[in-house]
Amino acid sequence: MAKHPYGVLGPFIGRLGPTVGYMLGDINVSRTIGKYHGPRTPKQFANETRMGLVSSLSGILEEFLNFGLRAVSGIGKQDPRNHFIKLNKQKAVKGEYPNIETDFSKLIVADGNIPAPKNGQALLTGNRLEVTWKADMEALGTNERDQVMILAYFPSVKKAVTLASGARRSAETESINLPEFELETAVEVYMAFVADNRLDASPSVYLGQLLLNEGVGELEEGFKFASEAVNKETGEIYYDPAYQYVHVPPEYDDKKPEQVHKVKKLSPMLRVFKNQINIGYPEGGTLTQMNKAMSYNLLHAMKGEAPLYHIDFPKLKFSRGKRESAWSTKMMLDEDNKLQVKWAVPETANMKLIGDDIACIMVYNQSRKHASAESYMVTRKELSTELYLRGIKPGDIIHAWIFFYTPDESQASNTDYLGSLTIPKK
Repeated sequence: MAKHPYGVLGPFIGRLGPTVGYMLGDINVSRTIGKYHGPRTPKQFANETRMGLVSSLSGILEEFLNFGLRAVSGIGKQDPRNHFIKLNKQKAVKGEYPNIETDFSKLIVADGNIPAPKNGQALLTGNRLEVTWKADMEALGTNERDQVMILAYFPSVKKAVTLASGARRSAETESINLPEFELETAVEVYMAFVADNRLDASPSVYLGQLLLNEGVGELEEGFKFASEAVNKETGEIYYDPAYQYVHVPPEYDDKKPEQVHKVKKLSPMLRVFKNQINIGYPEGGTLTQMNKAMSYNLLHAMKGEAPLYHIDFPKLKFSRGKRESAWSTKMMLDEDNKLQVKWAVPETANMKLIGDDIACIMVYNQSRKHASAESYMVTRKELSTELYLRGIKPGDIIHAWIFFYTPDESQASNTDYLGSLTIPKK
């Protein structure tokens, strides 16, 4: 479906038949969608994988890129995200297909005409990240009012903490608190300088990979991030998500397309949280919010081979958006089966802007296939909430997720998986 948001004679945006219109900076561009006939080659698969890796990063790092790459994008040029993809698709990806991964040491997140940071270093003390550099005020193009930009990216959770306007160049030091994690977590650190008017930046400098909670690798007893594997006869839980005790469904018909069987498995699960999905997925286009959720989760949250399909609960997304997502989440079950959920907000986030966001928490009983709790009207700035679980019995396995949305329901964050718990016996 195409749109004319600026009137009939305005720019053409969206898809109409084989034609797509979009804005490139301030210019309206139209192009025809090509068709490819025949099987894809290994080189094409490799190119798609590289594009997918870098494209997903561009969305996560968008706040930083909007300042860091503004000088090299603009009217008639690629926007910061597209320019980031162009810079990094070849240079910052390593390996041979299918073993392709991001080379964080070569990632470029800022570029421009300002002199790059000199002698940059990063140090972690607990959760406090300290970045130092040499001001080098004699370098051509240096301005004492340049400000440091810091990017801390966490590959394991695909999230980033961004400081877009830190200390002046002359200060030679800046520090920020990073979110807490239960386990050892890698963080990739970058820095750059941005001009006082935000119209130019320096090339970025990679400061290395640091480790939070180095050496900590044990989860709390009864708490798991991986998919559950359960013996259907005994209820015993196995920690290896690749090992599944699953009986072939009696209604399985191997003459039906795989998609039909996956939808039949996934659809009841999503319908349990239909109201949340209607908030978490954006309106617009030809698909309903439920159809968008179905399309995404069929691709990302269904595992196994026919006929042994199963849901990968940590990969489920009940929302997809650009709002600030949850950080440092914790989930605990007390003696009265009351679920306590906590989260944090990075100090670099604007609490005045996002503090009134609503926390949407969903709890699903895998054993009985129903919702055990939902949370509404708890705000982000409260940093915690309690939920009373209903319809549970000892041995039941529950999963929980969280996302945030604005009070007017116009924006939402991506869903974060809180983990799974087994209801203990009294």
